[in-house]
Amino acid sequence: MLSEESRLTEIMGESFDYRLSELIRQRAWVEIDQQALVHNVQQFKSLLKPHTALMAVVKADAYGHGAVRVSQTVLEAGATALAIATLGGTIYFYFSDPQLPLIIMVVVVSIMFALAGWHWRWQHPNFIAILIIGSYCSLSFLFMSQSWLWEINEAFPVKPIGEIIRTATPANSEIFTTFSYRRPSLDFYGDRPVRPAPLETLQPGQYWLIDQEIFNKRVGRFPPHQILGETPEFKLIHTLS
Repeated sequence: MLSEESRLTEIMGESFDYRLSELIRQRAWVEIDQQALVHNVQQFKSLLKPHTALMAVVKADAYGHGAVRVSQTVLEAGATALAIATLGGTIYFYFSDPQLPLIIMVVVVSIMFALAGWHWRWQHPNFIAILIIGSYCSLSFLFMSQSWLWEINEAFPVKPIGEIIRTATPANSEIFTTFSYRRPSLDFYGDRPVRPAPLETLQPGQYWLIDQEIFNKRVGRFPPHQILGETPEFKLIHTLS
């Protein structure tokens, strides 16, 4: 049974169908207010503890709002990361914002595994050297990309803090921090493992990286300690035994 629209189209011809679709298209649209997106992100951030990560979900083309533009807006507004649902979303972002170092890195990784697999298939020991060299080359391209620069500046810049940790603490020391999650780049630049931990577990003889706001609120309640260095975001202290 034909619908009313189909019968009208059959009677009046294809031109009517075209005019009808144009009328519908002109009368319906979606208008995205970027300032509203910024406001929403900032409202969510205001409800979180300091340095807590905020992940924006942009699956399904940001639910029809336009994934690329929405992603750029929310990241600039303070979101920490983006969440997508499928491999297709990853490919979409890859083509919408390509980075030459990452493209080369993908090619290097593909060649590395192909050559290593071929050598391993024929039990040739060179596959180990191929994996090592390929991994170093891939990491080099990653460090040249904006993805690595984003990680080392996310929430707070890690290089100044890493320099303080590396120069003010003994080698192989374990550093505890009030920051809410692990930062691999901070471990790398500080050359020490930096582990999130509740401040209530603080004990004598430990090294702690403490958020400036938390330190100022509890300054009179810390056990005897020595301040080893500080940045605008953190203080590095050593609690005395």
